Amino acid sequence: MRYLTCLIAVTPVLSVAETITFYSPEIPGLISKNDNGKVVNKAAVEFVHIIASRSGITDNYQVVPFVQAFESAQNMKATCALGIGRDKSTEEKFKWVGPVVRQKILLYANKSDRRVIHNLEDARKMTIGVRKKTVVASMLREAGFLLDESDDELINLKKLTTHKIDLWAANAIPALAAVKELGVSEPRLITSLGVTDGYVACNPQVSDETIEKLNLVIRSMAKTGELSKSGL
Repeated sequence: MRYLTCLIAVTPVLSVAETITFYSPEIPGLISKNDNGKVVNKAAVEFVHIIASRSGITDNYQVVPFVQAFESAQNMKATCALGIGRDKSTEEKFKWVGPVVRQKILLYANKSDRRVIHNLEDARKMTIGVRKKTVVASMLREAGFLLDESDDELINLKKLTTHKIDLWAANAIPALAAVKELGVSEPRLITSLGVTDGYVACNPQVSDETIEKLNLVIRSMAKTGELSKSGL
């Protein structure tokens, strides 16, 4: 009995890898599903799969609208959402992995709109289209701008081309993907509003050990240059 007690005392407790469902926002022209539900244009999903695999994590993926991805990771255990911006409005809602991508925030006008707009301050009385629950939306709302919020950037681009909004503020990657998907020329670029980092945002119940494993892989990939070569 004494031997058994000692054996139990010294036997290490092996950690069990978590199974995480990653919710990827559907980004027209970049990440989407076909009529059969199969994911297409999935470079971002495949890249996160590499990170999860190297972390020893079992991963599943769902491609859903952006707001659903955000709210699923916020409210459902063992879930994360891809491509979420991190600021004071979102900081306490998630555990964070990354950043995995950095991109410019662009401000566009319709090419036929000849109003003189040199910078963001010139747009104080104009309606700016933004995607819901993004750093862009949070930043402009806090600054007191008039916003028209939509579920994805393709909707915003359509609104801009039909003069239903005055301006469009969006991260560069989904904005240019929407332009390609709609098959139109890029709108008139007014200015860049800065840069924003995209993270993998995980539910607070995801273990700290899993978050650290994922972040260690990302730091390693950044050091070797893999992160910058990912194309994201």
